[in-house]
Formats: sequence, C-alpha cells, structure tokens
Amino acid sequence: MAATGNIDFKRTPSLGEGIYFADDVAAILCLKYHKVHHLMNTFWNCNTFGGNRNKAIHFFGLIEFYTYYHLRENGFSAQHIKSFHLGQPVINGTNLQTQTVFSLFSAGESKVNICRLYDINEKDVDEAIQFHESKAA
Repeated sequence: MAATGNIDFKRTPSLGEGIYFADDVAAILCLKYHKVHHLMNTFWNCNTFGGNRNKAIHFFGLIEFYTYYHLRENGFSAQHIKSFHLGQPVINGTNLQTQTVFSLFSAGESKVNICRLYDINEKDVDEAIQFHESKAA
C-alpha cells in the first residue's frame, strides 16, 4: 500500500507481496491446476511474470485471477473480461485507462490533444493526471 492508502497494482513483484505459481494459485483458490495453468499461460497474462514454465503472480494478481477465473467459468469471453480493466482505474464512461492519459501527458502530449484523441473532456484529463501524481508522491 502506498502512503496515501491507495493500493498499488504494479506489474512487478516486490518483497513481501507474495509470489504464487500456478500450483500455489490452484491450491489457495481451490481450483483445478490444469485450468489455472492453462489460463495463466494463454488468456490471462496481464499480471504474470517469469518464464513460460514458471509463470507467477503477486498477491493482487491472485485476487484478480480469482475474479477472472470465475468470470470465464460463467461464460464471459476473455475479450469481454479484458474490457473491464480489472484492477485498473479508467475514465468514467469509457474503457480508457487513466494510466494511458498520464503516460501521454508525462511524455509531453498536450491536454488538448489528449482530449481530441480520446474524445474526453479536460476535467477527465486533469483528474487522471492528479490521480497518478498523488500516487507517486
């Protein structure tokens, strides 16, 4: 957790977050190993790290994986689930991740161009930038 109390859903593991391989995930979540292994190596790559034979996830990835697994089991397609941006903040009314806006702004893109590019208003851009700057502080 960051000092502000916000959860940091970073993609790389850190000491103390836990590292869970497919067999760990299956045991902890009481899921079938072959399904966990298959999903981790084919559809659900966003929060994995390590090589193909040793894919692993951290604690927050474990929570997201549980949600992803059960959505898949209930008939949701991988494409549909990815549109949810599990664990990632988005601009209200869009599927645009706030990190995308912040990255463009940080790279020197103007707020006006970002608004035009994604058909959003300047208030949304400002809020996305403020959100990520407060996380970094």
